[in-house]
Amino acid sequence: MAIIKARELEYLNNLIHAGRESSIVDFKSEWYRFEYANSRFEFIKDCISFLNSGMDADKYIIIGFMEDKERGELVPNRIDMHPEESNIQEIITSYIEPIPQIDILMRVNLGEYEADVIKIRKENRDLPYLFRKDFEGKQTPDPQNVKMFKKSCRGLGYIRHGSSTDLISRNELTNMFFRKQGNIYGYFDLSAEINREYFSDIMVFLDGMNLLVRREALDSISAVSPISDINSTSYFNN
Repeated sequence: MAIIKARELEYLNNLIHAGRESSIVDFKSEWYRFEYANSRFEFIKDCISFLNSGMDADKYIIIGFMEDKERGELVPNRIDMHPEESNIQEIITSYIEPIPQIDILMRVNLGEYEADVIKIRKENRDLPYLFRKDFEGKQTPDPQNVKMFKKSCRGLGYIRHGSSTDLISRNELTNMFFRKQGNIYGYFDLSAEINREYFSDIMVFLDGMNLLVRREALDSISAVSPISDINSTSYFNN
């Protein structure tokens, strides 16, 4: 189990006292019911949305508080069930790609309150984070209700916008790629030979996203790097 430091405890207390969900914090009154497919989906969806937010800060799902909308504040809620951390980590690695760093902090002492905390670490920078596979399974503890939950979400991604969660748009997905790899002008060192395999991967990505890329980029790269035998011209729109 990860160790939480005094400064982080103070920060968590500040988030709770502020009482507002945002791009870095979400509150749950109780734990996700991981034995049910629909609850596992919601958990992974919440984690992925924070992972893709792009903010250089730790993000938190704090469990043990419910929102009192009339008073505009959070009300502590006693947690009766604490799932096994190993089971949670297994769900994370099974359903999210690439595999992220997420800490599970149980029974965090917040002064007069106690809470469980899911910490999505800021070191997760390999965006975009996507669903590794679909969900299917039971969605209710009622033995009389045999309704099954099915969700086709393999390859999908969500992103956190303030207190809401949305599907990643095409524009956001494109921006994630270029923030990570740089743009077609800035990423390559034109004084060095280009990695042929990686260059080809970028061309395939651009073609798949149907992006308009200026032909001058290819001309500039070709002038100083021996890539003439790579059939990359077809990936560019004139």
